[in-house]
Amino acid sequence: MREMEKNMNRYIVAFRLLHREDEGESRIDGRPLSSSYFEELSFSVEGDATVSAIFDKINRRTSDRVVDVRLFDDLSNYRSPRPTEPDF
Repeated sequence: MREMEKNMNRYIVAFRLLHREDEGESRIDGRPLSSSYFEELSFSVEGDATVSAIFDKINRRTSDRVVDVRLFDDLSNYRSPRPTEPDF
């Protein structure tokens, strides 16, 4: 069991949120004012995580608008190639 856990790939899920904050109304024409900014968050998942499980985890962490989701390999199982003998 430990060997299986050791060999399981892990991934990083990075997502970007768009936040909007109400700033009241304009004194000139009464239009609503707001400010917007992006926030980037991330978490790791096991290689066997389903897409729906990933999105459920994102939805539990935020109620703001998700505008971008990316999946990265965390390279935890990366093994560098063996050095080769130089050709002379």
